[in-house]
Amino acid sequence: MPGVHVLVADDYGDSREILNIILDAEGYRTTLAADGAEALEKAQQDPPDIILMDVFMPILDGLAATQALKANEQLSRIPVIAYTAKPTDIEGHRDLFFDVLAKPCDPDRLLTVLRRASATPGGSGCERDGLTTPSAESFPAKSLDQCGALAAVAGRLA
Repeated sequence: MPGVHVLVADDYGDSREILNIILDAEGYRTTLAADGAEALEKAQQDPPDIILMDVFMPILDGLAATQALKANEQLSRIPVIAYTAKPTDIEGHRDLFFDVLAKPCDPDRLLTVLRRASATPGGSGCERDGLTTPSAESFPAKSLDQCGALAAVAGRLA
């Protein structure tokens, strides 16, 4: 989506880089943050259109960072997509998020959710927006498939 600005917050550097490659290949403008505090700071300096937020990070976790974003009048309507290896751990907080993506995430699913978020002006929560989120049980608990993600991106660029 040309011109759409996505803030990617993830403490795992390889994950940030892979997401940056995928989004860049699709025309998104990205800003990268290594923790929730840095994500808040960067969102205030240059408000993004969408935030892709890892949930478990040092300094300030993604849940606390998202709560702070939602409490900020200027940033509260930015759709925040949770990006986590443990989606069941945020069950009681899903209403804070536009959607929840489980790591590892298929690049096509990621891009579908981003397109939907960019088409929703000020999206602010799965339930309030009438969206449904797949159950956590439908996501396998494995590590990020870096090679698969890069291969998928390479296939799009070829």
